[in-house]
Amino acid sequence: GAGAGMSNDFCEVCQKPGRLLLCDRCPRAFHVRCIERFVDSETLAGCSEWRCPVCLHGYDVLRGQTRVRLPPEQMEEHWVVTKRRSLQQCREAHNRRDIFLSLRADL
Repeated sequence: GAGAGMSNDFCEVCQKPGRLLLCDRCPRAFHVRCIERFVDSETLAGCSEWRCPVCLHGYDVLRGQTRVRLPPEQMEEHWVVTKRRSLQQCREAHNRRDIFLSLRADL
């Protein structure tokens, strides 16, 4: 998974936990079934680093929209911004989960 092992514990597409494929460049995680059109199982089996569809093509790829790949000098900046946004989304999701669990505990 990403950097210091801070990968999401839910799928980026369906937002559910389970057996997840972790991106080696960002904290995103995916069920293979949720992104099977982006995953070549033969390539996946032989690769030492897997980059998710978002890292490769941008976030809109999950909505069925693709764009031209960024040049290497812009990719690093894009990756930093995307990672920051993803970490924020992860923190927000964990906060919502904690609030939900605390409310359930009060019942």
